[in-house]
Amino acid sequence: MHLPARVRNHKCTATDPDPPLRTNAVGDRECNGARDRILGDGEHPLERTHRSVGQGGIVRVQEIVRVPRGHGVARLRNNEGQIRACNDVEGNHAPVGARRHEVDAHILRGDGVEKVRHREHHGPRLVVANDAAVADGSTCLTGRTGNRRGQRDEVGIHHDTRVTEPHHGTYKMIHMTETFDHSVYQRRLDMARTAIAERGLHGVIIGTGAELAYLTGSWISTHERFTALIIAADGTATLVAPGVDKGELNRSPVGEMDITIAGWADGENPYAIAATALGGDAHGATVGVGSSITADHLFRLREELPGATFVLATTVLKELFMRKDPEEIEWLRTAGKAIDNVFLQVPSLLQAGRTEREVAADIEKLILEGHDVVDFIIVGSGPNGANPHHDFSDRVLEAGDVVVVDLGGTVGPGYHSDCTRTFVVPGAEPSEDYTKFIPVLLRAQEEAVKAVRPGVTAEYVDSVARDIISEAGYGNAYFHRTGHGIGLSMHEDPFIIAGNTMPLEEGMTFSIEPGIYLTGNVGARIEDIVVVTADGCERLNNSPRA
Repeated sequence: MHLPARVRNHKCTATDPDPPLRTNAVGDRECNGARDRILGDGEHPLERTHRSVGQGGIVRVQEIVRVPRGHGVARLRNNEGQIRACNDVEGNHAPVGARRHEVDAHILRGDGVEKVRHREHHGPRLVVANDAAVADGSTCLTGRTGNRRGQRDEVGIHHDTRVTEPHHGTYKMIHMTETFDHSVYQRRLDMARTAIAERGLHGVIIGTGAELAYLTGSWISTHERFTALIIAADGTATLVAPGVDKGELNRSPVGEMDITIAGWADGENPYAIAATALGGDAHGATVGVGSSITADHLFRLREELPGATFVLATTVLKELFMRKDPEEIEWLRTAGKAIDNVFLQVPSLLQAGRTEREVAADIEKLILEGHDVVDFIIVGSGPNGANPHHDFSDRVLEAGDVVVVDLGGTVGPGYHSDCTRTFVVPGAEPSEDYTKFIPVLLRAQEEAVKAVRPGVTAEYVDSVARDIISEAGYGNAYFHRTGHGIGLSMHEDPFIIAGNTMPLEEGMTFSIEPGIYLTGNVGARIEDIVVVTADGCERLNNSPRA
């Protein structure tokens, strides 16, 4: 039976401190247009299959290599931590290097076999499938997976994967790149240069992740090896990256932009290269660091830039990220329509006697009909629906159960869908508690959406939903924010939460998702993604809400 993987809140780490690096492997698939065929071991190697321009000026490159059988992968573990080290650009004290390392299961669709992917928010790429799954064309979600070194499959450009622990299975590495034309990234980079100059910064250092992808189209992720885009005060841009990645970077949009790629070899000091790229004397100067720069890298940078003051560059960059351009909004519309199509089919899956896990397995396949990647699946029935971060379990659905279904996937160059609906399993009436509060929740969500328009604050939208729920007597049962921004990151600014006085602007995209949760009993949530328009907002999700 096909069962979804449950791998969350993990970071991949290798048991071998320096496992062998595998590159230039044998091709795993032979591409014929949009179709792939499984090849046997020893068949023709494949380095690059095609490069074409598609929707919204997207450049698609698909590339697949084989990691041989008989090797292992990194174990998964949780790792959280933060270091309070510096202020942001506005002078506010904030955590630096604070990262919740969270890995969610990602699934890729292919002819004959579906593959599992995981990500560290923009994550792991190594696919593990047992031989039986490959042979019979079924989905295998039982193998261990990890990403010692690798880069985002959804829109990434490069993999250098290390495999460690012995494990008998077939390992596949999938390269699938969708990027905008390089001119889009060049425009964004120029906007960042202007913002840096206006702030009077000595420069900024941007690590891997959504910020780098937004500016360059690259989702390269080299983990312990330092990789960062350095933008100096004079506008000079340098991408400091491991030398083994330089060739792939040159074939990405980066290679067509006015960015110098400074490759470094093992044994060299990349932090000194970064300091040199900033130029000038940094003593007494202010240097911005991106949100993905981890504490270990930050402290090494401080050693190379003594006397410099480090601040978070988030306030410089988020002003660009928050206001989506038309191409980005179109991809978010595509994502919204794709997840709507899934929700139209969910009611038929919710039958008494089935488990949450079985429902999730079916949903997984539906998501892949319109997405490149499955980001997450929440199926919370009965009391599990009162836990906002439940995923799915072996609980058996009963007639009359209230079921919270929250789904997300990734499309195109990395844009996300995120939508929640609440259903009732047919065969019996839902609980009286649910019958009483669901009209309140629907009204709160509707009125909050109507409140969205340029100029109103994020906290005002939150208060509209929260006041309706509180006035109905359920204030203590609504204990999370009303929404979060969405784009290349599943959660990003603006956050629709009390205390956020940021005025909303045209082009911002975020969720409106109030919920009511009676712990141990029943819960419900309704979520739509909206984009702020000139005179209000556009809902990007339009499947039935009740």
